[in-house]
Amino acid sequence: MLDFDLASIGEPALDLANLLVHLELRAVQGHCSWERARTCGRAILDGYDPDPQVTLRIAGYSVPTRLRLAAVYSFRPGSSQAAYDLLTLGLGAISHPGAQRSQPANHRRRHTGSAHPALNFEGYLS
Repeated sequence: MLDFDLASIGEPALDLANLLVHLELRAVQGHCSWERARTCGRAILDGYDPDPQVTLRIAGYSVPTRLRLAAVYSFRPGSSQAAYDLLTLGLGAISHPGAQRSQPANHRRRHTGSAHPALNFEGYLS
């Protein structure tokens, strides 16, 4: 059943950040490479073509989105490492805003062919 009682027009930057962070989550979980996640993220942004005001807000919404997903995944069996990695990425973005972040160390081995950093919203937009 779908409940449309609270359906409304959403904040585009929040929706884009949520989608982009979910791509990051898939890379953290090893379901895709960091390169594929970045390629998909760029394609999403190219297709959506957000205006400059929306673009500025994407990175800000990505931090609470990472923290929310880290909380959700911390309760799922076998997902504690993904939750920890998202938490680390989210807290890293708070303590070093705009800094180039590295992908979590334990996932570098999983994706040895990718030299891409963890999804960096500034990197999507360049």
